[in-house]
Amino acid sequence: MKKFKFLSILFFLSVYIRLDAQESSIIQYETIIGTRYSIDYSNSSMSSTINSITNAFDGDQSTFFASYVKSGGWVGLDLGEKHVITKVVFCSRAGNATRMQLGVFEGANTPDFMDAIPIFLITETPKDNIMTEFDINCSRGFRYVRYIGPNDAQCNIAEIEFHGYADEGDDSKLYQTTNLPDVIIHTLNAIDIVDPYKEVYRKGTISIVSDDGETFFNEITEIRGRGNNSWTHPKKPYKLKLDKKTNLLGLPAKAKEWTLINNYGDKTLMRNYLAFDISRRFEMEYTPAIKLVNVYLNGEFKGCYQLCDHMEVNENRVNVEEMDSTETQQPNISGGYMLEIDVNADKEISWFFFFDKIS
Repeated sequence: MKKFKFLSILFFLSVYIRLDAQESSIIQYETIIGTRYSIDYSNSSMSSTINSITNAFDGDQSTFFASYVKSGGWVGLDLGEKHVITKVVFCSRAGNATRMQLGVFEGANTPDFMDAIPIFLITETPKDNIMTEFDINCSRGFRYVRYIGPNDAQCNIAEIEFHGYADEGDDSKLYQTTNLPDVIIHTLNAIDIVDPYKEVYRKGTISIVSDDGETFFNEITEIRGRGNNSWTHPKKPYKLKLDKKTNLLGLPAKAKEWTLINNYGDKTLMRNYLAFDISRRFEMEYTPAIKLVNVYLNGEFKGCYQLCDHMEVNENRVNVEEMDSTETQQPNISGGYMLEIDVNADKEISWFFFFDKIS
């Protein structure tokens, strides 16, 4: 009995020592990093000293960092070694709290943030110019951490604190925005997917966090724009080309090419999903696989998208006999066809239209 008490005391002592070693506190950083140029609002000029990144860590809520670029501006820290982040504390620039809604905190282990994943999304406008804190539910250790302002906000943040402890961490728990999977894409040099380069593939990486943050997928990919009318909206649709064939999120097709549909015209974000589900339930010959996901591109939250098959002739997609241009006679041209209904059909090399017979 005495031996049992001694072992129990020793056990609790070891637990206490471990907890003390991992006590969360404000992290002493190595280097401030971020967007190189800020904006001097007095004359709208580019600066590296006025409203610069150092203001976000000077302990003064009356100073702030504002990036010269309207979108993609960020500020963060090189912590020198991996830390598990347990809390973020931040303060908006006075009078500009609305510019922080949909701002993103990210963690990475490469200085270019190509392997970054979100650790927190600011879903509501914070209190103006008041230090606000949120607990972070992510077990991975990060050397590099940052805050990225939402679209067209020029970052505009007064103060940031990262709390945590030095540790390698693990992937037992990763942040997930909602109950939907997170699709996180970073392009090389953080180049955006915009006109006039919609058709140009950009090299990058894709990460997927799902199942309440317990599943993590990381792969090299290429990404470009897609669509016609859907491309004209502020929320852009994308096409992905993975480095190797993959069954994304358990969807049936094992393929390289996938699409992210924006559904911008549908405020419910459900019409396509419902139509595809009805098709599947009626056991129609081919129904594209579909999964609703949240998308981040270069650290910016883009919203809810529809991840689905890329339409193509394939045994596991549109299973028809594929022909080439030399086949012009029966019976070779009698096989199945994949048709596209498109308002821009007259811009293609070959196209046709339906019309009512006039009696």
